Amino acid sequence: MRLCCALLGLCLLSTACGSSSSTAPTPTPTPAGPTLQSVALSAAFTSLKLKGQTTPILATGTFSNGSTQNVTATCTNWQSDNVTVLTVNSAGIMTAQGSGSSTVTTTCQGVFARGLATLTLLPEQLFTLSGTGNTVFDLPTYLTRIHITGRLIASSSSNFIVKIAGRLIVNDLLGNAFGTLVSDGTYLTSGGAVEITNSTNVSWTFTEVR
Repeated sequence: MRLCCALLGLCLLSTACGSSSSTAPTPTPTPAGPTLQSVALSAAFTSLKLKGQTTPILATGTFSNGSTQNVTATCTNWQSDNVTVLTVNSAGIMTAQGSGSSTVTTTCQGVFARGLATLTLLPEQLFTLSGTGNTVFDLPTYLTRIHITGRLIASSSSNFIVKIAGRLIVNDLLGNAFGTLVSDGTYLTSGGAVEITNSTNVSWTFTEVR
């Protein structure tokens, strides 16, 4: 009997020791970071003046904490709905194809974004106009620089006078020798009406400079 009690006491003691193991603490959840709420697309559309020129599209994301960030690198599935106006590659680089409007779309971190691009491209051919004598004509408003030449087609001693939009551009004294170059220069302009006077005996050429 004493042996049984002794054995029983040992068993109880062993059981009690086994049940005294401690419980591991529950880990604290890591707070979630701000989430992307919306994406705005923008690009330097006005820098595209000729077919084949490129510019990157910038995707700016607004997050749930009010912060903004460039998220362009995370954007995928770039699309243009009018490839005759522009195309866009997988990196968001836009290439001008023609004048007009196109809607560009993409998805950034699961957020869909769209933007409207309107392009006004210059003609592929440079503007040029030649003639003789006094005249009035209009330059295209897209011109920024114009090269003007004038040459005598007969003996003369008057001035070669050119005004653009009412501003005196050229006032060159003519010589007397046939074929003399009386004007040769490049001038800034934003288009407008051209008036050529005192130039009965002058041939002239206006050529766009880009």
